[in-house]
This record gives sequence, structure tokens and C-alpha cells, in this order.
Amino acid sequence: MTVVETVLSLPSDRQQQTGLEVLALHIRAFGPVIRDLCGPGARGVGIDLSFEERRERAAKAKLVLQNMVPRLNSLARSSETLGVRAGELAAQLAQL
Repeated sequence: MTVVETVLSLPSDRQQQTGLEVLALHIRAFGPVIRDLCGPGARGVGIDLSFEERRERAAKAKLVLQNMVPRLNSLARSSETLGVRAGELAAQLAQL
């Protein structure tokens, strides 16, 4: 994710928009998996030898994504053109 964070901190609106699009793709692709594995009712069914490993990876991914919320909130306040999208993504990350 550090590449996405770098792109979001670049000065051009187009570059920041690309960073937001990539972040949206990550949330859309991995958000449900992270919610399922990190949720309160998440358990392996039967014998699942890799469940704990998947859960740890999901927790790390969740932490990295949620650490981007302050940057998104800053972008939402400072950019008229990208502010709405950044705010939406920050809200989605807060729900993970």
C-alpha cells in the first residue's frame, strides 16, 4: 500500500485520482474477505490449517488500509474535485 499512499500525496489531481481508483479497487476486491475473516463470528469450519494465517494477513491488510483514513480525510478537506470520493473511501475503510 505504500505505493498508493505515495500516489495520493503527489501534487497532481490526476495522480491523486488514480490513487483513489486503485484504493477503491482494493476495497472492492478485498474488503469482503477482510470483513469475513476479521469479524466477530469468523471461525474456521472443521479442520482449517491455514485459517489463522489468513486471519492474520487480513488483520494486517485491514490495519494498512485503515491507516490511510487520515490521508483520505485530509484530501477530502483540501480538494474540491477529489474530496467527495476521498470521503466515501474513508467511510468505507472505517466500516472494515
